[in-house]
Amino acid sequence: MASDTQPEVIVEVVRTPSVFEELFALRREVFIEEQKVDPSIESDSCDLEASSGGVAWIDAGIAIYVVARLTGGDRAVVGTARLVATHGAYGCCADNNAGGGSSDNVGMENAKPSNVATPSLRSGAHEGPMVGKWGKIGRVAVKKESRKMGIGRLMMVALEEEAKQAPFKLDGLYLGGQVQALQFYEAVGYTAIAGSAHVQAGIDHVWFEMLL
Repeated sequence: MASDTQPEVIVEVVRTPSVFEELFALRREVFIEEQKVDPSIESDSCDLEASSGGVAWIDAGIAIYVVARLTGGDRAVVGTARLVATHGAYGCCADNNAGGGSSDNVGMENAKPSNVATPSLRSGAHEGPMVGKWGKIGRVAVKKESRKMGIGRLMMVALEEEAKQAPFKLDGLYLGGQVQALQFYEAVGYTAIAGSAHVQAGIDHVWFEMLL
């Protein structure tokens, strides 16, 4: 008799090159094949630095990647997301692919357009220079067959916890998420920044922020 037990979701921090290969494959599936994002803007220097730097980057809190797996079966990667420090001396990639970006179904950050400012800790508005040290959440992707299982929420919570434990103090987190995922991001504690709507990779986005 078949079991009715649902598989459990396990979220883990990426620490080995082989897992980077798995998460990049999932991102290609979601962003390039499903959402038709230009392959040239799907990955950036943060990906290269983190995948080659491995544990050193993670232990330094500069670039943190997480993946989600389901118990049972082949335990393949069904979700992924990342956090990168983006301001000051802690930045992994200073402009994070400025002028380009990609998107995903859960709601993924895009590279910051050169004419759109990042969130401001001082004013909370979508204007002026970023104040303090911020982490940028992004490249949030969940395999199509595994959506509606709370995987995106679990990965966001995991990255928030990693940010709080970073070797240096982060003042907040921000991301550029798809407009269609507004309720998702608000449900996990982010606030949409008024007047920050923009289009990336042909998809409507808005900036969100969370103070830590």
